[in-house]
Amino acid sequence: MARREKGGEATGKTGTSLNKTQKILATIDAEAQQKIRGMEDILEDKLAKMSEENSRTLALELDDIKREKDRSLALQENRIIAEAELSARRVVEAAREKMVQEAISEAKELLDVERQNSSPVYREFLKKRGEEAKKILPPGSTAEVLPGDSAASILSSMGFKTVQTLPKSAIGGAVFHAPDGKRHLDCTILHRITRDMVELRAGIFDSLFSEPKPKPDPVKQKAVVKRNIEN
Repeated sequence: MARREKGGEATGKTGTSLNKTQKILATIDAEAQQKIRGMEDILEDKLAKMSEENSRTLALELDDIKREKDRSLALQENRIIAEAELSARRVVEAAREKMVQEAISEAKELLDVERQNSSPVYREFLKKRGEEAKKILPPGSTAEVLPGDSAASILSSMGFKTVQTLPKSAIGGAVFHAPDGKRHLDCTILHRITRDMVELRAGIFDSLFSEPKPKPDPVKQKAVVKRNIEN
């Protein structure tokens, strides 16, 4: 009987130990679950913060992209406008240059007509050039003139030897040569046009394009060039 009682007592003790173990395990499990839930909360919070930060970063990047796009479009627009303005200026400058060249060409034609007609203006021009040559070159100098030009008789009367070998491109006037052939004085109309080209162009530009002025008269423009050349 006593042995059975001891066995029963042992069994009771074992059951009590198992209950304690289960309680401990349950406690450990509960703590583990709590820690896991805490870790999950922390992780979710971190993920939320990361998502928020990523959203802000993405928004900033999108803003940067938009600003860069706007800047690129503005630069492109400015470049297109600048190119258009440059092209327009070139067209205007080309048109103006054409008008200036036409005025000079027409003036040359008018001066050639004056020469052919031996007009008073042309004869006066020759006399002035002959006087200049006398002051610079010694006596016995030669005047080279255009074939058939009245300059031959006019300059001969002033004491110059004349030869009619000047090319037609000279338009009129004369080239004076010293007797020794070492000094020359170009008094052709072409030379005066070339010499005074800057001044002539400035005068034409001022007459044609200065504002405000009435519409320029082409006849007056040719007269301006002719007057500048003859003086």
